[in-house]
Order: sequence, then structure tokens, then C-alpha cells
Amino acid sequence: MKEIEHSYKDKVTVYSDFFDETLREDIFKESKKHFVSKNLLFDDTHQVTDCIIDCHGLNMSDSRYFPYEVNCWNILCLKIKQYVVKYAERFDCDSTDIIPFACWGERFSSECSGYVENPIADFEDVFNEYSKVPTFRYDSAKKSVDRKGQVQKHFIESTYTLYSTSPSVGTIVYLDEDKATETIHGYKSSPSHIDTPQNSLIIYDGNYRHTNMYPHKCHHQKYSINFTWYINRPFEVPDWILP
Repeated sequence: MKEIEHSYKDKVTVYSDFFDETLREDIFKESKKHFVSKNLLFDDTHQVTDCIIDCHGLNMSDSRYFPYEVNCWNILCLKIKQYVVKYAERFDCDSTDIIPFACWGERFSSECSGYVENPIADFEDVFNEYSKVPTFRYDSAKKSVDRKGQVQKHFIESTYTLYSTSPSVGTIVYLDEDKATETIHGYKSSPSHIDTPQNSLIIYDGNYRHTNMYPHKCHHQKYSINFTWYINRPFEVPDWILP
């Protein structure tokens, strides 16, 4: 595993080769169990699962508390937390301040409606299918919040790219909010596009507007595990605790 050098490393951290291949395959196998129709919150341009792990335990199992009965999820939780804590040092935080909030899966695969099994051309990467880099609406990217309004904290985002055939289908983060300009169509700001190859982890401040990219209407595939954390200041007794 190593940290990837890129232009935004002062604000966004990316690690490559995050897990060994055996563990990545174990997580991949277990994650597919959560992409069943009864467990999907969204099934259109790509699929989004209900929480895989949250304060109620490991979904679709009898495990209510850590450690969970499927060990690969234990390893994933602890290792991602380790590097989120490292990222959060810039906020003068330690491991006791970092609390898990939600963990869920997203994918674009052959099970999705927009998947094209036999493309006209065999592109190596999704952006090669366009004459120019696709544009993104500023208001389509959101800051991290608790939609139920129960947790009013500073969030940190982490996304593990479990499987990907197109590294450029990464993450869009608006890192220069202060430079956003108002137009008749709303605010506009230049997005930072960060590649997230297979078996990589990206970590960034949830106060940045952001969105994870997924292929669509092509033959490429992508699975990711999204894990949101928050800084527990001022201190409140958390519903979900990891060591």
C-alpha cells in the first residue's frame, strides 16, 4: 500500500493497493450479497444498497456489534478507520474523536439497466469514449449531512473502490468553494477530478461538495464501499463504536 501523489494531496488523500488481493476478493464476494433487490435503495443509473454496516450491526446477518461474524468487514472497518484518523489529524483529532456514521455499497455492473455488453469500440477507459471530459453541475454535488438531522457534526468521507475497469471513473470534489461564482443558473465552481483505481481508498473533508462517479451506458463496471465518519465534537455518546 502507498499514498498516491496528486495535485490535491493537501486536501484529499488517496491510497493504492489498500488491501491484499485475497482480502479484496473476500470483500467483493461478500458485498455482492447486499446488492439484492430487497436491499437496494436506488436502482436506476447505478445501484445503491441500504447500509451494509451501521449502528444496528452488519446488515443481513445476526451480528449486532463489532466484531461482526464476517471477518472481512471487521478488517475493512478497522483499517479504513486507521487512515481516516490519520487524515483527521489536520483537525487536531485522535482516534477517540472519529465515529463511524454509515457504510454502504454502490455499483454499476452487468445487472444495471444501462450496461452495454458489446460496445462498438473497446475503450480502455471511460473518458476515452468522449470527445471532451464530461461537465458536472455544481448543484449535483453535495456536502455530507445527516438527512435525518440527528447528527450535527463535521463529516469525513472515505470511499474504497472495490472493483473498477475504468480508473478515471473516480470522485469529483469541489475543493475551491470560496472561488464559486454566482450565475443565472446558480453557483459554478471548477471541480477537481480524482482517479480512483481498483483497490484504492480516497479520503476527504465532507464539507466539500462531492460526488462519486459511476459508468453508464457502456461496458465498464465499478463497485465501491462508501464509509462516512464524523468528528464527535462537542462530545455526545455515539450509537456506533469501533475500537
